[in-house]
Amino acid sequence: MTEEKYKALVELFLGRDDWAMPINNASLIDWNGEKWISGTNGHSVLLLPEGMVGGVSEVDKYPKVVNVLPEIPEMREFPRITGDALSEALKGFKKEKVFSTKPCEECDGKGEFWYGSHTYDCKECDGSGKINDKYLWSEYNSYEQVCIGTSYFSVVETGRLESVAKALGDAELVANSFVGDDGKTRGSLFRVGVGYVLMMPCTPSTVQEQPIVRLI
Repeated sequence: MTEEKYKALVELFLGRDDWAMPINNASLIDWNGEKWISGTNGHSVLLLPEGMVGGVSEVDKYPKVVNVLPEIPEMREFPRITGDALSEALKGFKKEKVFSTKPCEECDGKGEFWYGSHTYDCKECDGSGKINDKYLWSEYNSYEQVCIGTSYFSVVETGRLESVAKALGDAELVANSFVGDDGKTRGSLFRVGVGYVLMMPCTPSTVQEQPIVRLI
């Protein structure tokens, strides 16, 4: 794979909200005595070895993802999920297109207009100040759940694991989610090719548009 493709995988995991600026960027972190490139949106984390994507440095106030990362277990056989198996499990869920954004030209990115002593939302951008620019990728827009191992994950985050597994190889479940002695929840850790994906679990839902999909 090229550096651009590795970069695209990292960007798939980044936050895209203005209020979450530190997680809109990849960062270098220390984990298990090595440097890793980390991309996270606060729900899942992609880790790639340092150097696979250029220009990544430590980001100030970046989330302390190492606090929820388990130690890498000793090498042995782990439950394995292929990218195709993930695709099959998710095929019943819809995807939506994701675009980069740019400031709205109608309101100069302000999201509103002044008229007299009142303000009115811009109709072009629905008051957000931003409009779609370039198409980036398609991702699942469902927050229904998938069960992997002993934990439940949103379809959205499982779709990110699917993308990594299709690009880097089968996903091995090397650690199930658990709550540590310090009260912090550790996510489920998947080894995928040269990298790792950590997914934070969610509370099992009893209201589903579709049955919960179970994998391994």
